[in-house]
Amino acid sequence: MCATGPAIEWEPQLSLILFLRHRMPDTPVYFDTDEPSVSAEYYRSVSEQFGGHPMTEAEIQNLRPDQCIELHVDTVPYKHDRCTSLSIVKLN
Repeated sequence: MCATGPAIEWEPQLSLILFLRHRMPDTPVYFDTDEPSVSAEYYRSVSEQFGGHPMTEAEIQNLRPDQCIELHVDTVPYKHDRCTSLSIVKLN
């Protein structure tokens, strides 16, 4: 399971990580450290505190749609080929 958003520090993405860890404690929740950020190291640490696991470059390169689910929260619809994508669109 991979939780993504438009930026690593976007609050709905952090909440998604926390929610998934709470509701599915035995399922690792990964986040993409390559997402844009104003303070990448700080928000990487926050994502880890919320129970997320940073994905390594090797893991990102080896993702296949039949092996991962990407939950993406954003204000616009999202589709990506690296995983099976589920998009949560937050209204402004």
